[in-house]
Amino acid sequence: MTVKARRALATAFVTVAAGLLPMVASAPAQASSVDCMQYLSDRGYIVGPKVRSVCNKGDWDQMPLCPGRFISMGINGNHAYTACGLINE
Repeated sequence: MTVKARRALATAFVTVAAGLLPMVASAPAQASSVDCMQYLSDRGYIVGPKVRSVCNKGDWDQMPLCPGRFISMGINGNHAYTACGLINE
């Protein structure tokens, strides 16, 4: 996949994420950044500094950007959205 195509795909996912914000915002109260990291680890992704950084930013004002950040790291879109939904707000 070319860089342009990857960026276009990430942009599309970020746009869709804006519509999904109400679902992400209603994550369970017990969810945390640890849940986000564990979810991605359980799916075979390496949880390094970049993933930890995104998972630890549950207080973002720009929460709809979360899935796009994961997708740009090569994480599957469905996994990205689920992981972002596990982050406490």
